[in-house]
Amino acid sequence: MRRNRQQRCQLPQLRRWEAGRDTSRAHGGVMFAIYTYEQAARRLYLKDASWLRRNISQLPHTKICREVLFTDDDLERIVRAFHVEPDAGPLAPPAATAPTADDAEQPLTLASIKPLARAART
Repeated sequence: MRRNRQQRCQLPQLRRWEAGRDTSRAHGGVMFAIYTYEQAARRLYLKDASWLRRNISQLPHTKICREVLFTDDDLERIVRAFHVEPDAGPLAPPAATAPTADDAEQPLTLASIKPLARAART
C-alpha cells in the first residue's frame, strides 16, 4: 500500500499546533520547546511572521517534511545575529591605542613576521 506525502510526513507528535497550545516536547529526558512561525514571531516580539518567512533561508531553523519549526536555541541565535554594540558613548569599547615601548617586549607572532627577500642568484 502506497502512502501519500501527507501520510508519510505526518507523525503524531509533529502535527500543526494550535495557537497557545503547549509545544514542549521531551527528547531523551530533556524538555525543549518548538515553535511555529507565528509562535516564534511572538517570542521575538515581531508584528507578524512575514519577516521570518521572507528570510527563512538565512535563519537557523528545523525543517521536518514541509513543517518549519524553531527551537529556543534557534531563536537565541537569531537574536545574537542581530545584536548591535554601540560605536560611541559610555558603553562603547575603548578605542585602539598606538603601540608603546612596552609592546616591544611582547613575543613576536607569526603574523607579525615578514618573510625575508630572496637573495639574487649569481
